[in-house]
Amino acid sequence: MHKHLQKETVRLTVDFPIEQHTFIKMMAAKEGISMRQFIIEHLPGPELKKTKKKTINKTKFNNLLEEIITEYADELKSLSNR
Repeated sequence: MHKHLQKETVRLTVDFPIEQHTFIKMMAAKEGISMRQFIIEHLPGPELKKTKKKTINKTKFNNLLEEIITEYADELKSLSNR
């Protein structure tokens, strides 16, 4: 790609709790995309179509995460070994 056609980017390093990292990795794998692409596509921004935001409290998030971890234990173990 020509340099003048590339979008300017910056690098951002974020530390996630291991449970969130695993969740993001699993969701990205489910969509068949990289974790980077998953995060970019799921963040609000000027280039993304406007979608209705869903909010979830920490307790509900943790309960859902626990369900996912329990239901997909074998798949998650496989992903964490990659």
